[in-house]
Amino acid sequence: MKKFSFLRRKSSFRKKLEKRIKVFCRNIAKRGKNSWPARIVLGLPLVRKNLYVKQFIKFILVGGISTVIDFSLYILLTRFFLFWQSHYLWANFASMFVASLFSFFLNKEWTFSANNKKVWRQYLDFYITMIFCLLLYQALFGFISLTLGWYDIVAKALSAFLIMLFRFHLHKFWVFK
Repeated sequence: MKKFSFLRRKSSFRKKLEKRIKVFCRNIAKRGKNSWPARIVLGLPLVRKNLYVKQFIKFILVGGISTVIDFSLYILLTRFFLFWQSHYLWANFASMFVASLFSFFLNKEWTFSANNKKVWRQYLDFYITMIFCLLLYQALFGFISLTLGWYDIVAKALSAFLIMLFRFHLHKFWVFK
């Protein structure tokens, strides 16, 4: 059994990392609820009465945090590391993957308040959605930047906006239903 002790260590490391990310996201969600922009926007009569609009606005706020993480990591990789400069589609994949991890826990805790026991099922559905949207995002990003010749940051922003509209509905009606 000693041969496979490294597997248990990885598992405990994964659990600790997941727990830290959950705590981090809960703290961000608590701060987000109490921030003055969130109180103003979420306190509007139209938003307060309509759950769909309220969840969409929360999704946009969470998406803003995820986008900051995504773009920061992408810019860090592509502007400061030679390997990632020539492989910017892979840098986009890596930055999107990291940002989506935070997005899952923030959307679960705050946007859709899906605190039921099916965490692993939601996690699996979320990553199926994320992979599908990421492939679509990569195709759109590659088309805009390579075929149309647009600047990579502009292509990334346009692709992110278009995919965000699609992802909200997948998250609302499938992942966190």
